[in-house]
Amino acid sequence: MGIVDWLAKRNGYVKPRPRRRGYAAAKQDRLLHGWLTGNTSANEEARQSNKILRARSRQLERDDDYAKRYMHLMHVNVVGAEGILMQNKATLRTDPRRFDNRVNDIIEQAWQRWGTNRTASLEGDAMWADMQGMFVRTLARDGEVFVRYIDAPVNDYGLALQFLEADHFDEDRNETLRGGNVIVMSVELDATGKPVAYWLTQSHPGDTRATARTRFRRLPAEIILHAYIKDRPGQVRGVPWMHAAMVRMHHLARYERAELVAANVAASKMGFFKTPTGEEYVGDDKDADGNTITEAEPGTFEELPIGQDFVPWDPTHPAGNYEPFTKQQLRGVASGLGVSYSSLTGDLTDVNYSSIRAGTLEQRDMYKVFQQFTIRHFCQPVFRRWVRNSIMTGALPFNLTDMERLARPDWMVRGWEWVDPLKDTTASIQAVQQGLSTRTRELAKQGRDYEETLKELQREQALASEYGVTFGGTATKPASDSQNEKDEDDGDTDGNT
Repeated sequence: MGIVDWLAKRNGYVKPRPRRRGYAAAKQDRLLHGWLTGNTSANEEARQSNKILRARSRQLERDDDYAKRYMHLMHVNVVGAEGILMQNKATLRTDPRRFDNRVNDIIEQAWQRWGTNRTASLEGDAMWADMQGMFVRTLARDGEVFVRYIDAPVNDYGLALQFLEADHFDEDRNETLRGGNVIVMSVELDATGKPVAYWLTQSHPGDTRATARTRFRRLPAEIILHAYIKDRPGQVRGVPWMHAAMVRMHHLARYERAELVAANVAASKMGFFKTPTGEEYVGDDKDADGNTITEAEPGTFEELPIGQDFVPWDPTHPAGNYEPFTKQQLRGVASGLGVSYSSLTGDLTDVNYSSIRAGTLEQRDMYKVFQQFTIRHFCQPVFRRWVRNSIMTGALPFNLTDMERLARPDWMVRGWEWVDPLKDTTASIQAVQQGLSTRTRELAKQGRDYEETLKELQREQALASEYGVTFGGTATKPASDSQNEKDEDDGDTDGNT
């Protein structure tokens, strides 16, 4: 002990203990005592929670109006009315800088026939655009999508798709196999963690016809399309997207029901007659303990017997804080779902042009993320498999060795109307003129293809020239007398369109 420490101890000075450095959020004190923590893996968390989360997510979609609205927003804004469309961009073998229009037309027409004739679905009950909507809704509701490739002569193209619910892949099936592979929640992984097979139940576990004994079937990973957003390394199953907002949505629905019942009782409260000859009060019903139950109905008065008196109860519902409370809760729900409050609720009372523009643009960026996810994890792999199978069946007159040149899709997603048409259009024109953007990019923002736009303009110009009409609206004389004769035969005496 040094002389300084000896003198400090002699004079009663106690040296303070050094404070431990650390994060405030990691402290374990009385204020954070109830904050339970655990460093379980992503797969263990999913194994413990997924079945309940899926069930609750589906229940909310069925019964909760805001959950239903969220699913509708995802479908409409990610897929759109026409679906995600394909324009093939195969190039000439002799000149890769030019498109092979003959090949592209053949592929596009065959793809459209496969997708619109209900041959894309194994059950024959959905078109390609319908399956895109099912993909997005299932992804948002269940957190993951399972699609089985049916590589069989079920149609001329040798490919059909079958959607499988996540319930078929039991989260409780976990084991180590003899060859070294492991099964994690029905997903068989090799030593590198790559999925090599999926184990699915023969029947849906929730089907009333399901047998008590669960039977599994092993399907190789090559015929299963499994899509989900991977939030953590090593994660092999997806989690329902509404999980962060579920608790708030559930309690908010219960609160609204309670307010509705209370308001109904308050509106139905009438009164009682008390007479000297009143008989025993029987009420409307009795509960399990024999207590009398009285229902409040509008326009009714009841008689009370001798010895009983009515204690007035004057509920005032909904209370004055009902609207601000529900609005605040719905803001939290919207944040948990990743959408704006105004789009989720349709409430535009507190928004102005600047705020709704900022919120709309930010939300559209979110939808664009999910559009690209759908393209990468659903549209693109399905299209490549379709081209391969179609070549093998002879539906496409090409060679498999030319796959990389042939399968060059350009996916056109839905666009949105301008928030401020004049300003936004002017900004796009200036960006193109200044070389900061291209016509292709600006048209893509609206969900349009540049080549298709040029073809459409060419057809318009040809049709206008045929009828002698300029784009400025000034009518000119048709180019030939034969056209005049045609117009007269059609009953058009003016010769204009």
